[in-house]
Amino acid sequence: MKLAMEFTVEASAEKAWSVLGEQYGDIGGFLSSMISTRLEGELGVGASRVCESAGFGPFPTMIVKEKLIKFDPKGYAFTYRAKKGLPVFIHSAQNAWTIEPKSDNRCVVRSRAEVDLAWWAKPLGIVLPSLMARDFRKVEEELKYRIEKDRPHPRKREIVRKLNNATA
Repeated sequence: MKLAMEFTVEASAEKAWSVLGEQYGDIGGFLSSMISTRLEGELGVGASRVCESAGFGPFPTMIVKEKLIKFDPKGYAFTYRAKKGLPVFIHSAQNAWTIEPKSDNRCVVRSRAEVDLAWWAKPLGIVLPSLMARDFRKVEEELKYRIEKDRPHPRKREIVRKLNNATA
């Protein structure tokens, strides 16, 4: 199953890379679909990111481990593969991100994911993209906001505020 996302950002490719590439391990700090993330190892090929999701599409809260298999700061590109912590019907998932400069203050961000479903789950490949579409739109909106405004989206800030109030 293939999934794609593409959006234009009103910021330089360097700025988008600083958020998506250089802060790869910190994505939990600005996506509402993530409870937390942490980087294991030094940022680059071979490093892993552990993500505790808040649920995404039809999937419940889970902890997934992703490994960087490509990391190219000069080309504004990285690819990671997830194998641990995925639902039983997903063998693996891989996501390639690229940032294409369009001008000094505009770039295009692309995500191309491939999900390997178990043979018995192949029919899910027809419905999963539509079940996940709303959450993909949120990710796009929140990443764009984070890159352009230098702060997390109000949706993420509200989640953090509620968590802080609950633990106070």
